[in-house]
Amino acid sequence: MSSPILSHSEQEQNNALVRRYISCIGNKRYDDLEAYLHPNFEFNGPITLRSAADYIGMLRDHSKHIAGVEVKALFVDSGDCCIIYDLMMDTKIGAVACLEWLTIKDGRISATRLHFDRLAMMEVCREASKNLSR
Repeated sequence: MSSPILSHSEQEQNNALVRRYISCIGNKRYDDLEAYLHPNFEFNGPITLRSAADYIGMLRDHSKHIAGVEVKALFVDSGDCCIIYDLMMDTKIGAVACLEWLTIKDGRISATRLHFDRLAMMEVCREASKNLSR
């Protein structure tokens, strides 16, 4: 089954939705994030989460070193979007390269699949644990 073809306006709406979503993450505006997530939201990354509340909780718990997001590219194809960005960290690593494949349903993000530079993220975690022991 092929995806429905969206009008230019619908594609622009999906583009804007993903930009607002990623802005919330980069600026740690987690209270605003839920408005962009579908009630049946699912996150697939290093772990799998099956609710917006669990996802937002995970972000709150693991975002201490996030300093922002620098979007490199955003592609919209019907109900699927792909955003490539640097997750800016306040550590020596500086940035972790990320890619998210998002699915839009009923005007909200229903699923995201996160891929990132695991070696860079491991270094961020290593540095963070050294700072905790000081």
